[in-house]
Amino acid sequence: MKKYLLSILLLSACAGPTSHEIAELEQENAIVGGKATPFSDPDLRSVVKIVDGFNRICTGTLIAEQIVLTAAHCVKDGGDLEIFFAADPKKSVMSAELIPHENYQLISEGVMKLKNEHKNDIGLIWLEKPAPKKAVPALMPETLTAPGSRTLHAVGYGRTSSVKNDHGVLRSVDLTAEIRSASPQYFFFDQSIGKGICTGDSGGPLFAKHSGQVSVVVGVVNGADDVDAFFGQPVEGDKCVYTGVGTQVAAYKDWIISTTEKLIAKHGVKRKSTFNEALSTDQALCRKPFPTHEAMKAEILAVSHSGAKSSLGVGGLAIKDENAKLIEAYRYLVTYKSYKFKPEQDIDFWTKFKDLKCDKALCAAEAVFGSEDGVLYLYVAMKYKIILSHLGFDRLKAPTPKDQDEFDAYFKVRPWSKAELGPYLNALTMLPAIQLPTYVRMNHSGILNPVNPNVLSNGIIQFYKPMDAMSDSHKEHTTFHEIAHNYGTFYGLDSSQEWLKASGWVEKEKHFINERPQEFVTDYASKDFFEDFAESFTYYRYYPQVLKLKSPLRYEYFKKTLYKGQEFLSVSDCK
Repeated sequence: MKKYLLSILLLSACAGPTSHEIAELEQENAIVGGKATPFSDPDLRSVVKIVDGFNRICTGTLIAEQIVLTAAHCVKDGGDLEIFFAADPKKSVMSAELIPHENYQLISEGVMKLKNEHKNDIGLIWLEKPAPKKAVPALMPETLTAPGSRTLHAVGYGRTSSVKNDHGVLRSVDLTAEIRSASPQYFFFDQSIGKGICTGDSGGPLFAKHSGQVSVVVGVVNGADDVDAFFGQPVEGDKCVYTGVGTQVAAYKDWIISTTEKLIAKHGVKRKSTFNEALSTDQALCRKPFPTHEAMKAEILAVSHSGAKSSLGVGGLAIKDENAKLIEAYRYLVTYKSYKFKPEQDIDFWTKFKDLKCDKALCAAEAVFGSEDGVLYLYVAMKYKIILSHLGFDRLKAPTPKDQDEFDAYFKVRPWSKAELGPYLNALTMLPAIQLPTYVRMNHSGILNPVNPNVLSNGIIQFYKPMDAMSDSHKEHTTFHEIAHNYGTFYGLDSSQEWLKASGWVEKEKHFINERPQEFVTDYASKDFFEDFAESFTYYRYYPQVLKLKSPLRYEYFKKTLYKGQEFLSVSDCK
C-alpha cells in the first residue's frame, strides 16, 4: 500500500545547471543503475537533450523532422530551448514553439506531502529548422501496451541519484514496467532495486521492442517520487529510489496527430505530395554506392562482348555486331518511345556524327553525350531501363497538352547537371533486382509553376523546378515512389487481386474503399490503391520497420513479389 501511494505522485525530473557542451560518453553506472549509451545503440538516433535558459535539462525524442516529443512539465514555462541531438552531438537547433498538453495538471497533496503528480504530462516542441540528417525519428505505437509486465529500454540525460550532480551524459537502462488496469495510461517502475529514472530524464523515451527487433517509443518519462516529509518528519537522501512513472504514448496518439497537423499548417510547411514529411530521414539499410565511371564503363564493355549480337542504324550511326540490349538502350537515348505509343521512325538529327567512325553503342553514346554522361546514360539505360537523356523530345509527338505549362514540360526538357543527379541515382540503387519490363524516361524541366504536381508518371517521370528546392532525401524518396508506379503499372501489380487483398482495398457500389485505414503508412497512401502501392513499396525499402509494424500483409506482399524474400530490417540482411 505504501508503494502504491508513493507511486501516485511524481518528482519533476528536470535537472539543475550543466554546461551546454555535450558530455563525452563514458562507461559508468548511470541513469540509476544503467550505463552510458554507446553510439552503436540504434535507439540513440532519435534521442535529444533539451536545455533551457537556466541550463536545466530534460530529455526528448525526435518523432518527425521538426517535432520533438517530451513531457509537458519540460515545456510549460515557455522560453527558448536548445535541442541537442545524440546522433549528431555537435549540432543543435533552437525551439520555435512549445506545446504542453492543454489539460496538463500539477497537483500536490497528501499527509505525507508527496509532491508533483503530473496528469497529461506530455508535450511537443516545434523546431526552428529540421533536425540534422543523422537524427532519425522514432517509431510510434498504434495501441496501448496491455496490463501486466513489460521490459522497456529507458534512455536519458538524467542523474544517477538525486543527490549527485552528474546529469548531461546520455545513459540507458532496461526496466521492468508495470501496467495497471486501474491506470492503463501509465508505466510504473519499482526503483528500489537500484535501477530507474531520475532528475534530467523527464520527457525521455521508453522504448519497447516490437516482434523482437523494431524499437517503438511507447512511453514518455514523467519522473520519480518526491517525498519531502513522512508524517511530519523530513525525508533525506536519494529520492530516486522509490517509484518511477511514464506516460503511454498511444494514450495520446490522437492529440499528437492533431497537434502536429496544426503545427504544420501554422508554420507553413507544405504537405509533400509523396512520402510522409515526418520520415524525410530514412532508415534504409544495405545501401550500395552508385558505381564509378570506370566501373560502369567496364560493365558496359563486358555486356558488349557477350550475349546475342545485332546491327541497326540509329540516329545517323550504323551500330554493328553489338549486344542487342545495348543497341536497344542506345536507341532510347536518342529517340523517343513511350510504352503508350508505337515506335516512331528514327529521326536523323545527328548529321554531325554521320562520318564518325563508331559502330558500338558505347562509342556512340560518348560521341553524342560526352565521355562522362555518355557512359552514365548508357549504363543507367542498360541496368535500370531508365532514360536520362534530354534528347528525342523536340521533334517528336508528345501527349496532347492540356495547357501551355504541360506542353512546355514536355518540350522544354533540359539536360541534367552533374550536381543534381546524385539523389536520383541513389534511388536507382535501391530498386529490386527485377528490372522494369520497358523503358521509362526521367527528365527535368525548368518550368516553375506546372498545373500538375512536382512529378508526373506515365511512362515519363517528369521533374519540375520545385524539385530543386527539396532535400536530397526527399528527391530520392520521390524518385523511388514514381518508379514504383511504373513497376505497379507495367507488371499489373497495383491493381491485382493479390495487392488489393493484402492492402485491404475492396469495391463497394462502384467505388473502392479501404477496410484497414489504420495500416496506411502515410496520409497520401489513402488516396487510392495506386498511391498506396507506391508509398508502401517505398517504405519497404526506406522504412521497412514501419511497414512491417503497421501492415504485415503489405510487407509480406513486397517481400514475396518484388524482392523475392530479400529483407532490409538489419545489417545481417545485407547480401
